[in-house]
Amino acid sequence: MPLRDQLRILVVDDMSTSRGLMTQALDAMGLRHVRVAADGQSAIVALEREPSHLVISDYNMPGMDGLRLLQALRTEARTRGIGFILITGRAEAEIIQCSDAICVRCVE
Repeated sequence: MPLRDQLRILVVDDMSTSRGLMTQALDAMGLRHVRVAADGQSAIVALEREPSHLVISDYNMPGMDGLRLLQALRTEARTRGIGFILITGRAEAEIIQCSDAICVRCVE
């Protein structure tokens, strides 16, 4: 069975249009096991119910932003190994430094 038929992805974004664009792009690549969540807390609940191999998350969301979601996933043993892609339209070094710090702390 090809990898694309096995890979489970969770798209997290508070904007329904953005979620739709990402899921359409993933579908166009042949990835069929794609779920969505509208915020960080919903993503955590979704991952508790059904694990994913990869999370693609927006940075700027109300409540739990993408960095807090990354931090929450990296602090739990069962979610620490999930791949994580953070998407943002903000070109700020601070965002990259914070995400690097979260990942480094989890590896140590």
